[in-house]
Formats: sequence, C-alpha cells, structure tokens
Amino acid sequence: MPVKYVYSFKDSKGDTLTSATEYATQADADNAVLSFLTSVLEETNYAVKKSGTVWRVNVTDDSGNVLAVSNDFAKKSLANQAVNLFIAEFNKECDSLGLHLIEHILLRPRDDKFLLAPVCLDPNCDFCGEQDPYSFRISVVLPYWPVHFRNLAFRSYFEELVRREAPAHTTVKVCWINNSSMYDFDKAYKDWITVLANYEFDTSTINALQAANDKLINLLFNLHSEYPVATLHDCVESKDTNPVMLGKTILGSFKK
Repeated sequence: MPVKYVYSFKDSKGDTLTSATEYATQADADNAVLSFLTSVLEETNYAVKKSGTVWRVNVTDDSGNVLAVSNDFAKKSLANQAVNLFIAEFNKECDSLGLHLIEHILLRPRDDKFLLAPVCLDPNCDFCGEQDPYSFRISVVLPYWPVHFRNLAFRSYFEELVRREAPAHTTVKVCWINNSSMYDFDKAYKDWITVLANYEFDTSTINALQAANDKLINLLFNLHSEYPVATLHDCVESKDTNPVMLGKTILGSFKK
C-alpha cells in the first residue's frame, strides 16, 4: 500500500483536527496546510455536525469544502467548547507574520572543526564577490504562506524596503520558505541562539555550539524561496489573475 499523508493539530485538551483528505506526498499535505491555516482562525468556518450518536467539528473553506474533521464528542456542547479552544489556541500560536534576521558574522567558525559556509571559488581565480560569506551579509527568512506574503507586489515592496533600510555596506538575502522548511529552521535557530548565548559565558560549550552552528549553516545556505502557482492557458483563454512569470511562479497545469 502506498504511503498517504495527513496533517493533524491537537489542542491543550487533546482534541484533534485532522485533514479530511489523504495526500500522496508530504509536499501536497504541506501545501494543503496553507488553506487550512487561512480558514482556521474564523469562527464562521467551523461547523458542528452530528454523526450517528456523536458530534464532530468540521473546518471548511469559504466555498464550503471540508478541510479538517475533529475527533468525536459525546455532546454538542463539548464540540462547541472545542471550537472556542481551537480558535483561541490558533490565534495564540499561529504567529505566521514573524521573521528571522541573521547576521552571517555570528555564524563564523570558532575553530577549525566548524563547518564553513559555502564560498564562491572561481576556477580561474577571478573575483566573483562571494569569497567572504560572513562579513556584511544578512539573511532575512520569512514564511511564504500568509495571503499577502504570496502577493508578488507586496514581496517586491518588502524586499526593496529591507534593502533600503539596511546599512549601505551590507548585502541582504530574503527567503520566503514553506511550512516544513520553516519548522526545521525555527528549531535549528532556537537551538543555535541558545548555545551561542551559553558559549559567551562558558567557552567549554564549544562542541554544542559547533553542532548547532553547522546545522544552521546547512539549512540557511540551502534555503530557496517559494512562489505561487501559475497556470498555463490556451490562446482563447488568455486572461489570468496569476500569469506565469519567469523566476517568480511555480508552473501549474494546462487548462482547457
């Protein structure tokens, strides 16, 4: 049997919301979470339904499609209480508008055991501008799934603003990453910043710093921005709210 993927969320009481659809790949499930997160904060997108002798909570999108289903509740009142708790916890926890700003100089090696950040070495020894990946370099990492973060005009405005407000001698890289990548990056960043603070007071923790530093470098220098899906059309159906743009969209399917 092929492996199927679902997403599932649990509140502080142990009640769950699980995707109503099984997905063929983890990437499909990750993309489906985006629609779920845009709907889960609104009370109007919750519906308490009776199924036999039990009650369940359905989360729907604006078109009425069921995105996720809860576990069973013996009473309707318990299902309604769960809805309120789901909304409260998602509003508290889903701060998807934050960002990470990392100065590369903080990732510098402390000894020869540390992993080095990737360096551009031209085969002809010509200068290519990437010999020093640490000095005067900043990375800004953001989630791509909030609705206005998927708007390319807003992205261009934000990136221009960041680069304009940054010191003139710094190079800024902006990455818009998906849910799965952000989860891995959040965890690695938290571990790294904790051991970095500990190292400032106790240099004997250098091995822990090396491990966290190496992991963050591997993640940071392999990030790539996610872009919205665009769709190809035939000559008759030429209008589209999201046209294909080279380097700015992911190619979707051809529409007939």
